[in-house]
Amino acid sequence: MKYTKYISVLLLVVSAILAVVFYSSGYSDGMVTTIINWALVLSCIALVGAVLMPLFFSNGKGKKGMLVKVGFIAVLCVVSYLFATGDPVEGSRIEATESAWKYTDAGLILTGLLFVIAVLSILFGSVISNLRNK
Repeated sequence: MKYTKYISVLLLVVSAILAVVFYSSGYSDGMVTTIINWALVLSCIALVGAVLMPLFFSNGKGKKGMLVKVGFIAVLCVVSYLFATGDPVEGSRIEATESAWKYTDAGLILTGLLFVIAVLSILFGSVISNLRNK
């Protein structure tokens, strides 16, 4: 378990250094690309950690639940991609490919779906908790 602590501290230090360099460099295009790439690296590490940790540190029931959740997220990603269009936003001055617009739309749709699911989970979770306590 010491390794996870050291890795977390290392990621935090690298993030802090990149943040200081980013804000002191005057928002250059190279630094923006570096920050975006670092955010992708951190997201991938979080995703891999969220999927792999239950495989190593849980019983069979926890593994099954984790696989169901990953499958649910995969279905949400596919649904949001299928509903996304490749049309550029009206009035946009950004030149992008159709696939870039489609991925952007899919990300926005997925964000909206996850927001609605989170709000409904909070509401129904508290209602169910209140009903169980009575």
